[in-house]
Amino acid sequence: MSKISGSKNRIIAIVVFLIATCAVITAFLLSRSEEGPLSTSVRTDDGVLELKVEIPKKKWSTSPREPVRIHLTLTNVGSDEVTLTFNYRSRFDFMIYSVEQGSYSYMWSYEFVQGTQNTNSAWTAIFNYSTLEAPEVNTVTLKPGDSIDQWLEWNQKNDATGPAGMGWLFTEMAPKGVYQVEGYAGHGNFGDSWTPENPLRYFDYTLPGGKLVHTVIKAPRLEIVLG
Repeated sequence: MSKISGSKNRIIAIVVFLIATCAVITAFLLSRSEEGPLSTSVRTDDGVLELKVEIPKKKWSTSPREPVRIHLTLTNVGSDEVTLTFNYRSRFDFMIYSVEQGSYSYMWSYEFVQGTQNTNSAWTAIFNYSTLEAPEVNTVTLKPGDSIDQWLEWNQKNDATGPAGMGWLFTEMAPKGVYQVEGYAGHGNFGDSWTPENPLRYFDYTLPGGKLVHTVIKAPRLEIVLG
C-alpha cells in the first residue's frame, strides 16, 4: 500500500512540475511577444508593392533617452519589374502619434527632409533649413521579390503645440507614455493648415498596362511605450 501511495505522490509531483513549467514557459513567451519585435505591413491595391515596418522592441527608455529605431522595407510583390521614382534621397518616413495628446507630435521628414513651407523668422531660428534634404529625382528598379529598405530613428522629440496652431517646432522631449508609429513609403504630412501639402512627398511607378501611379503608402500603426 505504501508503495502505491509513494508512486501516486511521485506522479502528482511530476504533473505539478510539468504544469508549473508550462506556466513559466507560457508567461515567458507572452512577455516576449509584448516586448517585441513589432511589425506591420500593407500592400498596394494593385498588388505590386508591400511596405513593411519593423521596430525591435515595444518599450524604450526616457532616462537616458533611447532613440527608437524603425526599419522600413518596400518590396516588389508583383510578377513584373517595376521602376519607382522618388523626389528625395530618403524614400521613407514615419510619423508619431501621441495617445495622451490625442494628436500627431512628430514627423521625421519635417525635421530632416521636407521642412515647413512657412519660413517666418521664429521657425527659421529653430530649423536650420540649409541642412534639409534638397529635392532630387531618385529612381530605383525592382525585379519581382527585390526590396529597398532604410533604418530611421525617432530621437524622442515631441511637439504638443502644433495642433493648437503654434506651428511644429519640436523643441520638447516626449514625456513617458504610449505612442504609435506610422510608417510611410514616400513622405508623411500632418494634414493641417500649418503644413501645406507637398506634392514632392509622393513617388511614382508605372503598371504593366501603362497606368501611372502617383502615391504615398502608409502602413498601420505600431504601438510603443516610452518609460
